[in-house]
Amino acid sequence: MIQNRNFQRFLLSLLILVGPGLSSQAQAPNLPYDSLNIPTVPKTIYVDDTASGSDTGTSWANAYTNLQTALGAANPSDEIWVASGTYKPGAARGHTFQLKNGVALYGGFPDGGGDGTFIARKPKLYHTLLSGEIGNPSIKTDNTYHVVTGSGNNTTAIIDGFTITRGYTPVSADTGMGGGFYIYNGSPTVSGISFMDNFAENYGGGMANVYLGNPLVVNCTFTGNMTNGSGGGLVNLYGASTTIVNSTFAGNAAGGASAIANYSGGGAYVRNIIAWGNNIANPAIGVDSGSSISVQYSLIQGMSVYPGTGNINPDPLYLDGDGWDNMYGTLDDDLRLQETSPAVDAGDNTAVPSDIPDLDNDGNTSEKIPFDQYGKTRFIDIFQVTDTGNGSAPLVDMGAIETPIWRDINVSPVSLDVAIKIGDSTTRALILQNLGSYADLNWTLSENPEASWLTENKTSGALQRGCANQIDVTFDSAILNTGVYTSALEISSDDPDEALIKIPVSFTVQIRTIFLPLVSFGS
Repeated sequence: MIQNRNFQRFLLSLLILVGPGLSSQAQAPNLPYDSLNIPTVPKTIYVDDTASGSDTGTSWANAYTNLQTALGAANPSDEIWVASGTYKPGAARGHTFQLKNGVALYGGFPDGGGDGTFIARKPKLYHTLLSGEIGNPSIKTDNTYHVVTGSGNNTTAIIDGFTITRGYTPVSADTGMGGGFYIYNGSPTVSGISFMDNFAENYGGGMANVYLGNPLVVNCTFTGNMTNGSGGGLVNLYGASTTIVNSTFAGNAAGGASAIANYSGGGAYVRNIIAWGNNIANPAIGVDSGSSISVQYSLIQGMSVYPGTGNINPDPLYLDGDGWDNMYGTLDDDLRLQETSPAVDAGDNTAVPSDIPDLDNDGNTSEKIPFDQYGKTRFIDIFQVTDTGNGSAPLVDMGAIETPIWRDINVSPVSLDVAIKIGDSTTRALILQNLGSYADLNWTLSENPEASWLTENKTSGALQRGCANQIDVTFDSAILNTGVYTSALEISSDDPDEALIKIPVSFTVQIRTIFLPLVSFGS
């Protein structure tokens, strides 16, 4: 499937380079011929800050440990797969992760890549941070100006599955705009991103879109971002317009509009968003007389309902918006919706964009994006809730995260790699969790192939919501010779999204060294 994914991006890059793209937004900027990056043979580049191989990016074992190195090596039609960890754009405040046309960045893979497939990624479990924290962690004023930049990019520049955090933009840097993400005349595809704890002195703490660009922002969350001006979450300026779909703004602060600001000819097309829990001293959305905005099927906090079809303004009932630390802009924020939320089944199905990043890896990029920010099924019908949105059931929820499904399995670790001396045995723990909210999860475990050197103390069970089981897996080398033995633990469950999970198992049996006592002989 990797080759198919990259080949599709190869074709799309060619289309955009030779003329008008698939839409009016998918056109290459006017560049001289020698500045065009003509697509080459597509490849997947791997990045893992825990890798210890050859640092060539050709496999998970030999992954680059530096994301900037991978970006430098990438050509149009390439994909960059990034494992969990924290990646910084460089040592200087002006360094930034500049996106590339035709190149897709995907975060959320486990260390080592798990089973090596694209579907091994779980961005909400395997946090992949792009951080501007390059100086003293106790202060922000020495951080990177813009963590990520999408200037001059078209829609084939894709970024998905990352947390962008700790950018700090003073007035001296691009007039103090876009601490997390800065776009000048660009239209990248921004999907599944958590904008968290970024600051800009003038506008757009989380993101600034400036001068004519038209990026797509979908399945994104903006939490704990700040600006002294307007647009704590996002700002559009000088003819730039952002399409914002199924995103959530919470805990952002600004001197003006706390969530979204459109000034000086800026615009926005807004569908299926939630803007609730931002600083209430100012409105969530701000638009000046020279700018425009279209908002429909969205929940916007305010004394009255924001103008537009399908808009509402009651409490969205986050599960735990600011997390256990009671602070927005940290990794424990839980912006999922309770089942009784008025935002459930209240969105507009027709507004959900095409699956340009191919998040389900099925080769179909013209279908609606099938997943939410957590990588879970986007279209779910909660039968206890009256549909108030637009389209045929199941209706999409408002916000970045669909209402939690009844059953949601999580297994850790994602692989077992054990080495012991011949004749010894050892036990490792495998943890199964039900992260769902409404039903028990039934599971069974088997070995494939069956391994005489493996035993498990449990092979089936039922998990109540929010609970976990520990499976003790014992490795016994008593009947084995030295060497490497492999198998896989297969966990089947009634999770509708992950009915089968495979845990690779590697067992190395080493020779036992025997030391004989020294014997002293008399003269």
